[in-house]
Amino acid sequence: MGFLARLLGLEKEIELDEISLEPWFRGEIDSKLSKSESNKEGLRTQFNQKIIELKEELLSLERAELQNPNVPIRTLDFMHGNRENYIKQVNQLITNLPELGEDFKEKFDKLLDDFSKRTTRSYQILQEFFSHEIKNVAFKIKEISETAQNYILPDPEVAILHNILSQIKKLESNKQIIGESKQDIKNLQEELNDYEREISEIEEKMEGMKNSSESEKLSNLKELIKQKERKLNEIEVTIINLFSPFSKLIRKYERQSIKYGKLLKEYDRNSLEAFEKDTEMNIIEAVKEGVSKVASLGFNEKDQDKLRERVSSFNVMGLANIKGEYKQIKHTLKEARDQLSKVTLEEDIKDLHRQEKSLREKIHQIKKERDNLYDEITKINEESSEIKTVLPSLLEESTGIKVKLK
Repeated sequence: MGFLARLLGLEKEIELDEISLEPWFRGEIDSKLSKSESNKEGLRTQFNQKIIELKEELLSLERAELQNPNVPIRTLDFMHGNRENYIKQVNQLITNLPELGEDFKEKFDKLLDDFSKRTTRSYQILQEFFSHEIKNVAFKIKEISETAQNYILPDPEVAILHNILSQIKKLESNKQIIGESKQDIKNLQEELNDYEREISEIEEKMEGMKNSSESEKLSNLKELIKQKERKLNEIEVTIINLFSPFSKLIRKYERQSIKYGKLLKEYDRNSLEAFEKDTEMNIIEAVKEGVSKVASLGFNEKDQDKLRERVSSFNVMGLANIKGEYKQIKHTLKEARDQLSKVTLEEDIKDLHRQEKSLREKIHQIKKERDNLYDEITKINEESSEIKTVLPSLLEESTGIKVKLK
């Protein structure tokens, strides 16, 4: 048609966008599609008519009488049995006929194959008795098959028109998808902006916390605790070293001393705890008493001299000073730790870090979704570009009108 229009100088040219392309094209090809549909409807009517005719031929077979009635009864029964079976199988074939459609041939061929297997012998036998009637039935079945094939056989020209329509619809669909994808990208970008703004607020808040008086207090408390823990450790080492030279004496004398046995046992088990509980400093008298009886406890003379020398440095004032400092450090350390436990700044900052991490994960996911949408838009644009490259020539060939796509 396009060639003829160009030859006669009747070629027209129009410019259309994706939205107006389909209604225009449908208007151009409506008569062709209507004619094709009319032909299809005629074939459908013919198909149904052939089924009616098959039923009529089947009725003729059922009512047919033998030209020679003088046959043996056994042969007559044999004929009746095969006729009943054949008629039954044909009726089942009619009942199970598939709907007219693209898969009709596949379904009908399978149905016909099963029918043939069940009726081959009956058909051969009935040819001996009702040759005309049985052939008419077979011919109608063949006509039904041929009519159906004509129905489902595509019209090449109409197939081309439908192909063009599908490409036009694809252009419309692609344009809609791209529009929706761009809106999705816009929405995602708004989410990104919101999340990034939240992260900025969180970072600003964390920076403010780090530079706050609360942060300075926290830092001072940590430093104080660190210093006091170091000092406490030093004093504890001093106390342990103070009593360690008498550890053997304490173990031996605790079993003999009625007055100080319990006290010495506590010092033997844990000198730090015992020292802290010993408010009256009874350990001094207990050790001195033990040293005075050192000869009876099994120590040699050298060890006895060492114990007497060391116990001379034992005095209430010295131990009291150590104990006072020890108790003061432990008290200060406890107060500092109690105050530290009430400061929630670090936990608050950790919580903000968790919020920031969660937001960054969301941002990563959104960016991934956005990038996928960009990739999808690129692919769709490429597909639409390919369609627009070939579509004008197809439109011109089918309508005789040169179409320029916007």
